[in-house]
Amino acid sequence: MSGIDTVCIEGELTGEPDGVEKVPLTEDNYNSGAMCTMLAKSLIQNGQGTALVLAVGPNTVAGVITEKTMSDNEPTHLQKKLVTMAEKIGNVGIGCAVLTFFSLIVRVALEMMEFVPCGCMNITSCQVDSECKPLTFEFSLKNRLWMDVLNTIIIAISVIVCAIPEGLPLAVTISLSYSSAEMKRMNNLVRTMESSETMGGANYICSDKTGTLTLNQMTTMACMALGKVHMSPSADQTKKLTTDVKSSTEELSIGASSAWQIITQGILWNSSARIELNDGKDLKQTGEFMTKGNVTEQGIIKFFMNDMGGQGCIDYKNSLTEENTLCIIPFTSTRKRGTIVVRNPDLAGTD
Repeated sequence: MSGIDTVCIEGELTGEPDGVEKVPLTEDNYNSGAMCTMLAKSLIQNGQGTALVLAVGPNTVAGVITEKTMSDNEPTHLQKKLVTMAEKIGNVGIGCAVLTFFSLIVRVALEMMEFVPCGCMNITSCQVDSECKPLTFEFSLKNRLWMDVLNTIIIAISVIVCAIPEGLPLAVTISLSYSSAEMKRMNNLVRTMESSETMGGANYICSDKTGTLTLNQMTTMACMALGKVHMSPSADQTKKLTTDVKSSTEELSIGASSAWQIITQGILWNSSARIELNDGKDLKQTGEFMTKGNVTEQGIIKFFMNDMGGQGCIDYKNSLTEENTLCIIPFTSTRKRGTIVVRNPDLAGTD
């Protein structure tokens, strides 16, 4: 729709850390492929403006990618090998069951044709049973022929059931869960058990640095004010840096304002980064604030949050209205500064 120096980071979708400049769509740049569309899950790095929402949820590019990755879950290499192995073992089991069935049927047939004595279970070494009843086709439950056929079918089915590797997937699942637990002890969070198999088969891992190996966060470690440089001992003691700078600049008056107040105005009013409440579950109880937007400006705003708090910085930024804002030139790393021309709301009604 409209904007000033609007730059988006689409690293979560493309993996590229460089910002992409977005320009309003016009009749002149429509056919030249202007980059005017802001994609979901991208971050505004610089600038400001207004935009029209065209799609949300599964209709966005990020939503389409999410649906495809969730629906097209192909089996892993280990799972494919297990299926192949199970099929081969099952085929062997079926073959053994068929051979067992026919061998027992052949034994029954040889006994009925009197090639072997009655009741002979082992053809190579038969022992004659004097109480053996000859095999007949009489349909009766007491007839030994039908009982032998029934036992033959039961033995064949048992061979097939025993041949199917039902415990193989369970053994693999247990091994994967054990591997996932070992990876967790090494501070590797595993969302799916198949990850241990994937990581175990990887020779090289290519990863971007920002947001993966680093936190993509900045902290103000030093500040120069009134010709004096103040240093923070460590990233955990930046509150002391804010206190030192404020104490050394608060006493000096420049016009109707102190040097600290002018520094605060110049930074907070001239910043496109924003401050929001933490979107956690215990939002109202914790009252924690988080910064969003340009990473460099976030680090500078946190410098003032050490003194004013999150809500204090929000109120100070909101004290400058759009009517009092005359011109904005956003901060960029190339220009190394940002500029804003305002009507000071503290001097409203004066010359």
